[in-house]
Amino acid sequence: MSTLQALIGRFDINTDNQSWTVDSNPLSTTAGKYFISGYTGESAANNLVATMQVDMLAALAPSHTSATIALDLATGLITIGGFDSSIAITWDDTNLRDLLGYTGNLSGDTSYPATNPARYLWRPNKGLSDYPVTLDAVFAPESATMVGATRDGTIMTARQTTVYGGEYEWQLIQESDAIIPATGSINREFEQFFTDIIAAGERVRFVFDRTSYASTGDFVTVTIFPGDDPEPTAIGPVQDYLTRAVDGNLALWDVRFYARKFV
Repeated sequence: MSTLQALIGRFDINTDNQSWTVDSNPLSTTAGKYFISGYTGESAANNLVATMQVDMLAALAPSHTSATIALDLATGLITIGGFDSSIAITWDDTNLRDLLGYTGNLSGDTSYPATNPARYLWRPNKGLSDYPVTLDAVFAPESATMVGATRDGTIMTARQTTVYGGEYEWQLIQESDAIIPATGSINREFEQFFTDIIAAGERVRFVFDRTSYASTGDFVTVTIFPGDDPEPTAIGPVQDYLTRAVDGNLALWDVRFYARKFV
């Protein structure tokens, strides 16, 4: 399959990762739950780069009206740019710097692409190997309705909600997209995404084709489960989701999990 997917996790902005300074203007992103980026026209309320862009433009007005902060989901990199002239950015909270993929303060230019992929994303190097239905209908209907029969043949039903979900697998993932390296994370590994998002039980945007993230039809919001049993259970260890594709070979890994559409 040539189509590559992306998982975008929701995370917290708080006093640890909300402060930055643009051209001597101290800014503080409103605390709350955010996805790193949103679809075209989405409210900035839960879209971090859009929120930061609104704050930045307000602080710099009336200059730099074309400045933007944007995530390229195809590469995973954020770019802050479009300034009328060179401008300096200082990360008062280095956690904010790190989650955006930057490695230091910025100065002397009008555009600043990040060095590393943004955090709270997972962008595997292979497309899905196993999934329900098709990529246009990647989530299959599932009913929780209870049915049964008495000994005299009477049929009984207890109608429940129909939800959408399925089991998903990526086979032969490169180690660099699977395991946190010994020298530290560069925000691209499934293991990091597990720690940040899955282990926290956060919502995830499942983007079917990471070259298309412009409308609500390009993704579905899900919760990732350790298995298909809907009863509450522990998330479990990362080894339940991430396994070696070839025993004894660290170069290739498989990722497998169950997800339910968040409705």
